Amino acid sequence: MEPLRLDITDEDVTDSTRIYRYFSFEAFVNLIEMDKLTFAKVTTWEDPWENILSNYELHIGEKVSASFYSADQHFFGQCWTLKQESDAMWRIYSPNKCGVKVASTVGKLRKLTGVRRVGVSKVRYFKDIDELMHMVQQDDSRGYTTRYKRVDFSHEEEIRILVHPQDSTDGDFHDNTHVNLAMPITEFLDQIQIDPRAPAWVENMVKSYCNRMLADTNVIKSDLYTKQLKGKFVRKYELAEKSVPWSEL
Repeated sequence: MEPLRLDITDEDVTDSTRIYRYFSFEAFVNLIEMDKLTFAKVTTWEDPWENILSNYELHIGEKVSASFYSADQHFFGQCWTLKQESDAMWRIYSPNKCGVKVASTVGKLRKLTGVRRVGVSKVRYFKDIDELMHMVQQDDSRGYTTRYKRVDFSHEEEIRILVHPQDSTDGDFHDNTHVNLAMPITEFLDQIQIDPRAPAWVENMVKSYCNRMLADTNVIKSDLYTKQLKGKFVRKYELAEKSVPWSEL
């Protein structure tokens, strides 16, 4: 079998780079039970700005017309983050306080099957259309049309995993909105973190499920809200020789 080609766009991303993704509990169970990663077609993503680069027209000679086939409109992606911990991400992706955050490394994406080639690219953030056009002119990476996002989302520190039906080894999925690709999840995941706001019964439920399904995977509760300061602050007061009216303080 031909080894999977892993295209890493950024020099500071390596096989050992840790990546994280937040799941609702039900989506997490689906991940484990299916043993597959789900990739969504980029053109189906909610943010309309995600598709402005792939939705282009062709200028040939003096004529401008729509492209008959645009490979850029058929990328499928899954979004991860390089950010180890984030209050905002927990609140967005685990609104019921029952979600989990999974961790892995970029190199383990080589275990993915169903495609010959996988792209890994950090998202680049732009503040306006002028900056976007300047950034794009210096980018010749495959799938570059999928790697730009408005600066409003920069808190996500996003990194994207990209696949394309041209690289499929298991049937064409050009017309799909999603594609599920097999991944040995027990080998792929390094750690599971439970929502730091989760009540005890949720924590116990998640740990019980993981003990059955992911026995060798480290499962902990996020300590984002755990007070780790040792000791206490001490405020020192000195007695004044005479009383001072409150209005003069």
